[in-house]
Amino acid sequence: MTKIFILASTLSLSFFSGLNIGNAATENLRPLTNAIVQNSDHFAEGNSKDNNKPPGNNGSQNDSGSGDNGSGGNGSGGSGSGDNGSGGNGSGGNGSGGNGSGGNGSGGSGSGGNGSGGNGSGGSGSGDNGSGGNGSGGSGSGGSGSGDNGSGGNGSGGNGSGGNGSGGNGSGGSSSGDNGSGGNGSSGSGSGDNGSGDNGSGGNGSGGNGSGGSGSGDNGSGGNGSGGN
Repeated sequence: MTKIFILASTLSLSFFSGLNIGNAATENLRPLTNAIVQNSDHFAEGNSKDNNKPPGNNGSQNDSGSGDNGSGGNGSGGSGSGDNGSGGNGSGGNGSGGNGSGGNGSGGSGSGGNGSGGNGSGGSGSGDNGSGGNGSGGSGSGGSGSGDNGSGGNGSGGNGSGGNGSGGNGSGGSSSGDNGSGGNGSSGSGSGDNGSGDNGSGGNGSGGNGSGGSGSGDNGSGGNGSGGN
């Protein structure tokens, strides 16, 4: 009877030990499995198409600065690319104090079928020596079109406001085909102590019926249109 009890105890101990070993092996393999899954996710992300990129993010206004020499932070808008690329907006922070200096705002660039540059807004400065920050609008460039009815994309430059506001450049894309229509270029406006609107240029159209795009801005030039023979 004693031998049977000892044999049963030995078998039970061996069985549970085997379970523990199996569990330990499973726990050891789990990090490896997770690593493989994570690597697969990164590989899938790397194969995503450029045309599916989201628009550029907006640069949130940075904190304002106050004190004897308050300096507002700088804001920079992200760039956008794809079928319809839209650049983000940048807003500089405000500065107040003995020497208040407003931050700089820079709008992101947009490129693609219809590219729209972001807006840049410079922060304000208040105090004994207050200087407003600079605002720079991003550039927008329209894509080119080719085919039986090719249409070039439109380009729109962003607006700049602040101490020295500079509007971005807008250029319309070129197109070629039976009916080629060049895109329109619209430059951004500049406002502030020294506000300057940049150049807008319309794209060129060539083909059976070619029409040049229009340009608007301080120096706006319309594109060329050439009809086929």
